[in-house]
Amino acid sequence: MIKKNRILLFYTANIHSWPFLPNSVLALSGPLLKRGYNPIIIDTGVVDCQDFDTENVLAIGVSAYTGSGIVPGIKASKYAKKKNKDILVVWGGPHPTAIPDQVVNENYIDVVCRNDSEDSFVKLLDAYREGKPLHDIDGISYKKGEKIIHNKEAAFVDLDSWDRYPYDLLDISNYPCVKEKFYLQTSRGCPYKCTFCSYDPAKRWRGRSAENVVDDIKWVMERFSPKEIVAADANFFTSKKRVQKICEGILKEEIHTSWTGTCRFDYFVKYKDEFIDLLKKSGCCELSFGAESASDDILSQLKKQINYAMIVESIKKAKKHNIGMNIFFMGGFPNEKDSDVEKSLSLIDWIRDYMPKTNLNGFFIYMPFPGSELFNDAVKLGFNLPKSLSEWGMVDIDMVHTNQTTPWLTKKKRDRLETISAIVRFRFFDSEYRKISLEQKKKRLFGSLFLVKMYELVNVFFKLSANFRWRIHNFDYAYEWKLWVYARDKLLKQV
Repeated sequence: MIKKNRILLFYTANIHSWPFLPNSVLALSGPLLKRGYNPIIIDTGVVDCQDFDTENVLAIGVSAYTGSGIVPGIKASKYAKKKNKDILVVWGGPHPTAIPDQVVNENYIDVVCRNDSEDSFVKLLDAYREGKPLHDIDGISYKKGEKIIHNKEAAFVDLDSWDRYPYDLLDISNYPCVKEKFYLQTSRGCPYKCTFCSYDPAKRWRGRSAENVVDDIKWVMERFSPKEIVAADANFFTSKKRVQKICEGILKEEIHTSWTGTCRFDYFVKYKDEFIDLLKKSGCCELSFGAESASDDILSQLKKQINYAMIVESIKKAKKHNIGMNIFFMGGFPNEKDSDVEKSLSLIDWIRDYMPKTNLNGFFIYMPFPGSELFNDAVKLGFNLPKSLSEWGMVDIDMVHTNQTTPWLTKKKRDRLETISAIVRFRFFDSEYRKISLEQKKKRLFGSLFLVKMYELVNVFFKLSANFRWRIHNFDYAYEWKLWVYARDKLLKQV
């Protein structure tokens, strides 16, 4: 029996200057502590993962999303194997769950934990430490000789069986965001089948009880006193009854907080005034919605189960009740016509006029993600499928501003969408930037007042360009926005 008990948990999705709480590895840490392991969280957005202590380490776990966050996970895995080949390297999260064969086939990865991993990860570690076979552990994929074995799916975790996340494992001073927005997970999954989304392959929502959520909110407010609680869920409003109980609990416990969450237009349009009033009274200040498109044809192809009329009526209802909205758009889908894009631009114009304080979070260009229905169509239409984990790690660095991810678009159409996306995102960044204090601005710009002033001066030019181009819908030959995108991705990505 192996007596080592240190488990290194790598969270790779953060940026350096404003990292968010690493909820996925915090969720794993509680069960590990219960079982007698010593979990250590290494957030690659906070600390350097190039060199870490492997003494008494039984295993490392890497939580991975598709994209550049894969890169530090690969570095950590290779380093661990180089230091000690007997360290068990385990990957989990959306990307390994979607394509476990390709991930576990890498010679520096031993096992993939698919979907909910709290139970399967602990059982895996127990078996490895005791030298037992892995065939009885549900929810894992692993190599056996030249063959890859996929054990049957594990049962979903009972979220109410969680203990509170062990935040003491973190140096909270590395997470100044907790004083502004505290991201609290209250549910997992989403029952909808949007064709572009790979978030939840099982398409099954499960939520914590309202009582436990209210208890957590109360504890967070007493411990951290954030300005706002963010329900860090894919679909917070899946159970209206649960949301109602949470709101009633907040009022009953006299918890004074503002909160935000994710909603859907087909939900909100049906809500009665009494329910929305309850949301408002309990502290709801803003809700996030995925509109994606103003074209009913595109919305139907995406299986969004919403339409243009629902979007407009929901916005009117939110304005009536003075609830802010945070709305996402997308473009560049297969079979999307120029007229579909114009409909979205016209809707954005209407929103800006009708409800000016709405956060138009972005107009994002579709990128194929493994595990989504549309991904297979994208491959048929010429998307060059990355052939290794390392290639997936570069997909949003080397390919995101090229036609490699959208080969069905002409270069002219792609460039036009890139400009639209850049302008919408610039306006969002600018509106958020204006809300924060000078000290926060300096912190995000390397502590330099000079850089703050320079950034604001340069922004004046881009504001003028954005207003001019948007007013006449001229997005061609937008070289200044190519420059802004380069600066954002290469220079400002970490701020």
